[in-house]
Amino acid sequence: MARKAAAGIFDALDCALIDFLAEAFTAEALETDDSARWDTSERELYTSLAGQSGVQGNFAGDERTRWAEKRRETLEASVAHSRSLLGAGDLVGIRELWAWEAEQFCLSRDLRVNIGSPEFSTLCRRLCEASLQAAEAALDRLRGETVPTPAEPNRPLSQGESSATAKQSYSETLNGIAERVMSSPLAPVSRNTRESWGTSLRLWKDVHGDLGWQAITRAHVSEWLDLVSRRPSRVNKRDDDLPLRELLALYADKKGVKLLAGRTIHKHAANLSAIWNKAIGRGWIVDKESPFKRHEIRQTNRTGGNPLTASELAALFKLPIFTEGERPIRGRGEAAFWIPLFALCTGARPAEIAQLLVSDFCETGGRWIMRYTDEGEHPASGPRRLKTSEHGTGRRTFPVPQPLIDLGLPRYLKWLTDSGEAALFPKLTASSKGLYRVWGDWWSKYVREHGVIGEGKRPLREFRHLFPTQARLHRVPEHAVGYILGHSDRTMTSRYGQSEAHGLEILRITNFGTPLDHIPAWEPPETT
Repeated sequence: MARKAAAGIFDALDCALIDFLAEAFTAEALETDDSARWDTSERELYTSLAGQSGVQGNFAGDERTRWAEKRRETLEASVAHSRSLLGAGDLVGIRELWAWEAEQFCLSRDLRVNIGSPEFSTLCRRLCEASLQAAEAALDRLRGETVPTPAEPNRPLSQGESSATAKQSYSETLNGIAERVMSSPLAPVSRNTRESWGTSLRLWKDVHGDLGWQAITRAHVSEWLDLVSRRPSRVNKRDDDLPLRELLALYADKKGVKLLAGRTIHKHAANLSAIWNKAIGRGWIVDKESPFKRHEIRQTNRTGGNPLTASELAALFKLPIFTEGERPIRGRGEAAFWIPLFALCTGARPAEIAQLLVSDFCETGGRWIMRYTDEGEHPASGPRRLKTSEHGTGRRTFPVPQPLIDLGLPRYLKWLTDSGEAALFPKLTASSKGLYRVWGDWWSKYVREHGVIGEGKRPLREFRHLFPTQARLHRVPEHAVGYILGHSDRTMTSRYGQSEAHGLEILRITNFGTPLDHIPAWEPPETT
């Protein structure tokens, strides 16, 4: 892509390629619709909250159909608008509506196209038609009809590309393909995704070694999944690097060993399928559908995490770190006090909290404002990233929650500034797994040693599930909850206007799940 841009070269939008893009767009739209249609987590949550609030009547029953009604309204409006443009032959209107979407869709397939060409106008028209087709199929689904999701077609060879060139990498391994995907600057892969892929790829190599992608069959994948399903979820640290078959043999005779959960196994399969699909999109794999798709894996779907109880929350914030000023060495100074409070009051991902800078806070108009962003560099870990950085989303700005101000955050920020510190938690050190992981391991051990939170619950991550529950109980709109949490929002509406207004909704929340008034306000540590 860089060479094409430097040389001013565009990919030729011939009929075959336009047909492929239109069919691929329809397949992707229907796959997204199918995934959303069977995702019941939001509906279950609304029903649960209705029960907690004591709402009577048909509220819970209505909520089960709420998504379908809203979806039907959106689809009908989209169908009417597309038919109007197509019926009138309004190519200018179609280009205005579809130019950005068409260009981005081409970029996702490694295509650089000339948006001023007549062929691009044809592509916009075909995508409008494909969108209409997908919307009508989605409406049929809402009427109870069975509409299967078509597989994405094989991409046609570009001019001058021979079958021999396209197939020259038949012997390339899955690990080799993953390295190519991760090294591509077009669609950067986040550090968390790299780590997750790395674990799945290691398990694959443990079983099938350096098997070329052309030789991989569904039978190979089934054998691999069967072995992965027998892996213990927790092993001794010294055994963690053993090849999978050796590890299974070592733990075969041990009783009471808990195995990997179905959702973890499904995630490993999804990771390798994602790598495969990205390689198809780039033309590195041809004429072969992902063998990792549609394997039957039993999993228990659970929403809302594993909530901390009121007594667990109360006990946690009565630990000596909060009430007596205790600062264990591995707690990295004031990070031990502030990180859990930020997790409680903002619901942010732990890694995002760990990379905060003093410059992420400012006072304006008598109100303290904070932001989570991937801009700038952290003194210890370098360039900052958010989980959704690759989508260009996740940055958010909102007022600092009042409990953090009451507990002395402004004074803490001044102390850091006077000390010449740039990082909010200057004693955190970077490792190969980022700023948070080492500290998080200590925190988990610390709270469990004090008997506050037992096994099966994540002592900091569960705050990310607690926060949206409290936000919804305070009637914070769903879009605002997503914005504050840093969720990716790629709807058409989100592309217009500024999103920072959503952040003001955090002011509605007056109770973050547990009282904090017993915690003394932060004081600068004594110099020793």
